[in-house]
Amino acid sequence: HFIPQIIERLNRPDVKQLHLLHRLDKQSTGVLLMAYTPEAEKRLRELMQEHKIIKQYMTIVRGSPQPTEGEINIPIVERNVRGTYKMMLSPAYNDLTKLVMPKGKRDHVDSSKAITKYRVIDSNYGVSLVECQPVTGVKHQIRTHLAHALGTPILGDHKYSHYAKLAPQKLQFATLKKLGVRQAKVRTVPMCLHSYSIAIPNFLHHQQNLFIRARLSNHLRYFIQCFRLRMIK
Repeated sequence: HFIPQIIERLNRPDVKQLHLLHRLDKQSTGVLLMAYTPEAEKRLRELMQEHKIIKQYMTIVRGSPQPTEGEINIPIVERNVRGTYKMMLSPAYNDLTKLVMPKGKRDHVDSSKAITKYRVIDSNYGVSLVECQPVTGVKHQIRTHLAHALGTPILGDHKYSHYAKLAPQKLQFATLKKLGVRQAKVRTVPMCLHSYSIAIPNFLHHQQNLFIRARLSNHLRYFIQCFRLRMIK
C-alpha cells in the first residue's frame, strides 16, 4: 500500500518500482527489505535461499523460555482451527516423537522446515526480552515456535497464545499490574515483535557487508522500560 509513496520519497527518477524480498506480520514492526532492481532482487533471493542473510528480531514473551538459549528445529504446517487458519507444529515422526504422536499424524508432507535460534536477554515481572534469529522464513515461524515449542507466546499475540482456540492472552498478575490493564482488557495490548536488524554479506562494492537496523517501536520501548528489562545480556 505504501510502496508508491516510498518510491516518491526516494527522489530517484530511475526507480520505477520496488521489489519486496520478504514480509512482516501485520502487527509486527521493523526492517522490511526491498530491492531497487531485478538484478538486486535475484541476488538477494539467492542469499536468502542459501540462509546467508541474517535477520534478528527482538520480542517480549510471556514467561521465561527454558532453556534460556537454543535452537528450535520443528517443521510447521498451516491448519484450520475452528474456522481460522493457524500455523501449527508438525514434528517429524521418529523414535522419539512416536511416543507422543498419534499414528494418524505420521505423514505431514505439506509441512515446511522451520528453524529458529533464540536467547533470553532479560526477565522480569512475568515476561522476558528475547532475541530471535530465524534461519528459515516460514509464515508466523517465530510466533509459532515461541508459543507452541517453548510455551512462551509473544506478549500481545492473541492468535498464538492458545493452541486450539482463539481467546485473549492470559497474563500473570504482576504483568497486568505493570501494564496497568485488567485481564478483561488485555486484547488491547499490541504485539511485541520487531524486526531489529538484517545483515547481508558481501553485497556492496568491494564485497562489503550491508547492515540495516530499525530502532525499536514506541510500544516496545515503552514495555522494555515498564518491565525494567535490560537490552544487553
